[in-house]
Amino acid sequence: MSVVLETAQLSIGYRTQGASSVVAEGLDLSLSRGELVCLLGANGVGKSTLLRTVTGMQASLSGVVRLDGHPLEEISARERAQKVAVVLTDSIDIGQLRVRNLVSLGRYPYTDWAGRLRQTDTERVAWAIRAVGAADLQDRFVNELSDGERQKVLIARALAQDPTFMALDEPTAFLDYPHRLEIMRLLRDLAWNENRAVLLTTHDLDLAMRMADRLWLLQPDGQLVVGSPEDLVMNGRLQNLFPSAGGVTFDVTSGSFQLAAPRGLPMQVVGDGLAAVWAGRALSRIGVCVTSEQPVATVLAEGESGTARWTVTHGATVQAVSTLADLVNYVRTQVVAKTTRRGDDDGAFG
Repeated sequence: MSVVLETAQLSIGYRTQGASSVVAEGLDLSLSRGELVCLLGANGVGKSTLLRTVTGMQASLSGVVRLDGHPLEEISARERAQKVAVVLTDSIDIGQLRVRNLVSLGRYPYTDWAGRLRQTDTERVAWAIRAVGAADLQDRFVNELSDGERQKVLIARALAQDPTFMALDEPTAFLDYPHRLEIMRLLRDLAWNENRAVLLTTHDLDLAMRMADRLWLLQPDGQLVVGSPEDLVMNGRLQNLFPSAGGVTFDVTSGSFQLAAPRGLPMQVVGDGLAAVWAGRALSRIGVCVTSEQPVATVLAEGESGTARWTVTHGATVQAVSTLADLVNYVRTQVVAKTTRRGDDDGAFG
């Protein structure tokens, strides 16, 4: 894969009244064609500042940013607009503009002084709309679109520029989970299938872990750690970026944040399939410790979706239920409550 973007000893931040405020420094980074990179970090560490700097929207404090081997400041604005496409989260008043017209704006770096679109430009716009799956939206007004539809259209506008480097700031913000997944899969496909270099900032660790080829982890001290998602978990760098707090920990097995393991009543779930899996999830949600070690009660999960049933055995008491809501209610009121009261009396539970 050929390198599209690279930095050498890059220092980013702000200049105010002759003084510099450094956000991060000494950054040596690279981004190649066919690669999707997610930039992660806590709020306020400078993710957007880094993205704006490497795209030329904000001046660096020192160091070099190269695009296709050339220093960014030596590339003309027209050529830069042909090579780099940026999608920000800033709200823009588009007015009564149809989707096709908005996507067409991505072709203006290639048009003459009058902004006339040639046949090749029109074809490229149509291709960009199809590429993001928005063909059914092209005649609609942009201000009538949902957040997910609007985000796809903005990506189509960026894609119409035919850039080698696409940079997106929080492209999945404010979207529901299915649309976040759809947008991330679209960006990965654009990187892999269209041979683009794609960089995006995100707070969505789960999607970044599942979709990104590499992660850039920007830490509060300004240091930046780079690696594949799996390597960063294995070497401990990812969990160090997000230290445990408030009973929330990073689970290295699933690659996601989890509530700390409950210290509540030990219960065992017996059975296979979804009935057992979701019974365990439901019990964990109410603070039960699902374990086979010295359980005070057992849940037998049987059947498949639509016909599942669960049988709770607690001492000499056996109770069957047909929904997980009933299971949760029974365990809370009849098992946990009674066992905890007895444990308080015996000093066994607290």
